[in-house]
Amino acid sequence: LDPVAGPDAAHLQRRPVGKSDPPFLVHDGGEDQVDSTLEAEVDRVLDRLEFLGTLASFWCVAAKIPLPTVEVDDIDATMRQRLVERRDFISGWINQAAKNCEHLLVLVESIDAYRIKINGSDREAMVHYDQQRLNKDLLLEHTINTCIETENAIRLLAGVIRAIDFLVDGRSLDQSHADPSDQPILKEIVNGGLPVVSVFAALVLRNGNLVSQHFDDLTAYLHTRTPLYVPLSKGGKPASIVNARVLQSGILDLLRQMPALGLFEETHLLTRTTLEMERNNPVGGGAVTEFDEIFEVAYTSMVEALVKSTAELKKQRLDQPEADEKEIKAETRTVLFDCIEMLTETMLPMWLDHSKTLRLSVLEKVRKSAQWEKLVDFIKTYGDGLFTQSFFHLGNVRAILHQGVDTWLQQVQESNSPPDLRLFDELGSELTRETAVKYLTLVLESVRENFNEYVDYNTTTTQSDHGDSLDSFLDFLRLRSRYDRICWHLKPVVWAHRILVRNQANGVARMWRRSLNERVGKEADKYLAMLKDLRDKYSIQMNSVGRRLEGRFAHQLQIDRLRALVDPAMERPRTKESQKAFDLLQHESQAFLRSTNGVGVDLPEWLAELESEVQQFLLPRRLRDFWHEPTSYEAPPIPIAELREKIEQLPRRSE
Repeated sequence: LDPVAGPDAAHLQRRPVGKSDPPFLVHDGGEDQVDSTLEAEVDRVLDRLEFLGTLASFWCVAAKIPLPTVEVDDIDATMRQRLVERRDFISGWINQAAKNCEHLLVLVESIDAYRIKINGSDREAMVHYDQQRLNKDLLLEHTINTCIETENAIRLLAGVIRAIDFLVDGRSLDQSHADPSDQPILKEIVNGGLPVVSVFAALVLRNGNLVSQHFDDLTAYLHTRTPLYVPLSKGGKPASIVNARVLQSGILDLLRQMPALGLFEETHLLTRTTLEMERNNPVGGGAVTEFDEIFEVAYTSMVEALVKSTAELKKQRLDQPEADEKEIKAETRTVLFDCIEMLTETMLPMWLDHSKTLRLSVLEKVRKSAQWEKLVDFIKTYGDGLFTQSFFHLGNVRAILHQGVDTWLQQVQESNSPPDLRLFDELGSELTRETAVKYLTLVLESVRENFNEYVDYNTTTTQSDHGDSLDSFLDFLRLRSRYDRICWHLKPVVWAHRILVRNQANGVARMWRRSLNERVGKEADKYLAMLKDLRDKYSIQMNSVGRRLEGRFAHQLQIDRLRALVDPAMERPRTKESQKAFDLLQHESQAFLRSTNGVGVDLPEWLAELESEVQQFLLPRRLRDFWHEPTSYEAPPIPIAELREKIEQLPRRSE
């Protein structure tokens, strides 16, 4: 979230709290600005936002406590009374959440109206501006996230209310006893997204038939909405951002639950519907998509269901008399591998369709040789004296991009002492302003996007002392962007492998890695050859780029293998099983230790992920489960043969 800078703005001050007043921060409309004002408000308000966000998270946890798995006719008086009491508690929570949400929306608008003053074009002024902008962005992002969490809690709780009404009163899932008329925002949230709430209520009841009955209404409703939003930096409105992301959250909640009930067709259709929503309901240039998260949740939830069903099959087979353990394990490995492979081949076209619409790196703009040569010519002509280490200070880069390169150029030209650079001497004559803005923006965005790699370039090469040699650095980044594009296409493969190793399905995981290597091994060799050519051409190594390419598209798979060994190594210390896992972890780590990963004093990626895994293990079990967002409404595993049949019936193309 990157708010737009504008004219001088007013103080943010606290108003006395009354019954109808939001207990937060409001925009006063004055004109003075003091730097400490924003910083003080950020510190004060973030604490309150953290409390409200935590409260909303606990409401979501409460909403995911399973209801009794009984038929309506089997509910006795005692159970009915408990359900009614639970409904009354939840109704109170919903009303409080609606009040919080109303105040949070006022706060979002207030923060967005605040403007940061621009006090010059030199590096010191740019860095100071960037610090103030980051404070505002931090506060705005936390407020929007808290608002989203609160609205999502309302939807989840409303779904539970409908499920209870279905059990207690025999009401339809489209009706509810808890739609109060005195809360307009609550009616808008609940009634506006009624199909989402109804399907979630069916999931609370763990009733796949009810989900199917309401699914057509859900898709019809979604086709009229858009999950896209324009960020604030592009002129987007906070309320639109909240609405789009709340809709995304509702879809994600459904996708996490449906595969566990065997609803693979509905999961696939909902994922495809989300993609069609983006294409059929555009919101303007610069829109943000989060379909990758939608797809990941849908795909991984189905893989989880397959792993769970296969584990149940293996358990049942091993419990049979005279069972051949070795044969059964080999058979179930093959079954699971085949099912995941079929599922991946079915879902992958949808992922690739989405990928075509994304720009993963700004340097993809100059992928073609003609475009690249024009950028190189600009750098060679105007880079000397301009592209210095001081100019590429991260705060300076962010501030210039936030204000706009055109605005920065104008400020420099109008300053009392403009720099003696060829760029400004020829700007407006030999060099058009449009060309200067285009290539300066491209260079600055490249550095911001790959700042760790720039640190590597700046600290390990002599070329970094010469601004007109910056094209050598960008050429390595172009190669990495092409490599990363293939890695992006392979993300579903990585996600499936992560689930396999986390569930200790190591035999299937080995088959999965072997299959990947057979398919992309030659492509990896090609990229390593191109890396060697660049190193020879420019006489620099750029290990931060080289180490990534040397991972041969399997770098993340190796890290996931390491992470999966942490829990068994720490679970029961000093046991034979734990020692075996620890020895394997130590052995696998040696490959990473022999290579130099990370830049300067930065912690290597693989070591940071291991540390995170250790910290997660040290949390109490209840907190680990809370943060990992497990499937809430557990259902008995669906027979793997039935799931395989469902996969075979899925359409093979996304259109």
